Amino acid sequence: MDRGRSDFNRAQVLTTYSVWQVPVGKGRKWFSGAPRFADAIAGGWSLSGIVSWMTGQPFSISSGILTANNLRSARAQLTGPIPSFGLTSGIPGNVGPGWIPNSALPELNPTTSPFGIPAAGTYGNQGRNDFTGPRFFNTDITMQKQFSISERWKVEMRADAFNIFNHPNFRLANPITAFTGTTVTSAAGQTPEVVVPSGSSSFGSLCCSQAYLPSSASATGVGEPSRVLQVALRLRF
Repeated sequence: MDRGRSDFNRAQVLTTYSVWQVPVGKGRKWFSGAPRFADAIAGGWSLSGIVSWMTGQPFSISSGILTANNLRSARAQLTGPIPSFGLTSGIPGNVGPGWIPNSALPELNPTTSPFGIPAAGTYGNQGRNDFTGPRFFNTDITMQKQFSISERWKVEMRADAFNIFNHPNFRLANPITAFTGTTVTSAAGQTPEVVVPSGSSSFGSLCCSQAYLPSSASATGVGEPSRVLQVALRLRF
């Protein structure tokens, strides 16, 4: 039984939705009796927003070596204390930030890295989804105004700003592979193959490709990787 946190488990999720009708214009607190031309400019405005904050998704670190009966790459063996994860820079070949500190990367620090290769025929001592990725934060704002042409005909003008603060959210690749190498033979009656693996050059950087919006998804539902502005005009009757 491979028991552990699910891939979509987020310990804390906060989502707030707010709507503020500017109290100016016809039918509102201030200047409700304003002339029609003045109400067309100052009245009928409203502001709404959605703020989403959540902790990161859990993930496992793969050894990248086939030690589990020559068929499956086991999770990396934990050989020492795990340093705190967080956004970091300076990973060779990585354009953006990383999530695992350089001191824990086998490629850069093979003697001090807390990640190793499990013995032949084993799955390692690391639990499923023991680690947690970057947090997510997104704010969407909408400003809209309604014009009344007649009692039946109305025009709604709106402007939307998705991820208005242009806050970067980074996507976690799961699993993250610590080593590159070959198979460690573990079949019955065979001598385990001696493998001298090398640290994976992509370890620690795969987690931090910036989150993107699928073409089939709603920007409001999943957030935008960068600020997006749009305007719309709708006729209601």
